[in-house]
Amino acid sequence: MIGVGAVALFVSTFLHWYPMVEGAYFNRSRGVPADESVFSSDGWLNAWEAFEWIDLLLLGCVVLGVAAAAALLRGTGGPAAGWAATAAGVFGLALVVWKTVDRPGDFDLDLGGFGVGLGPVVAAAALVALAAGGLVAALARD
Repeated sequence: MIGVGAVALFVSTFLHWYPMVEGAYFNRSRGVPADESVFSSDGWLNAWEAFEWIDLLLLGCVVLGVAAAAALLRGTGGPAAGWAATAAGVFGLALVVWKTVDRPGDFDLDLGGFGVGLGPVVAAAALVALAAGGLVAALARD
């Protein structure tokens, strides 16, 4: 469950997170529109395009989840690996909820409401699975 959650989280970073609004990104330091090449061609931004550093923290949750799953499969992880996976899941879920409610600061997007794609939904589900799997592993007794 931990490994599946970690892989699903990684996949979610490539899914649609926010709709792209034409001309919404403006390079304030130069006073001109930014290079449009950072945007995807389908009108949506994924996590890698929308975030500056949150995507790297989510990647850290993926790495920690995969490492915890590998340690538990080898039988060397014990409760520590379970607690690490739980912490990664809870931390990542807090990030996803935060960035779902508070749109990215770099994009002055008027999303007209909630305005998110499938990416944050899959990420939240993956992180719940990661945290739940970690909790089960941490509390399991031989």
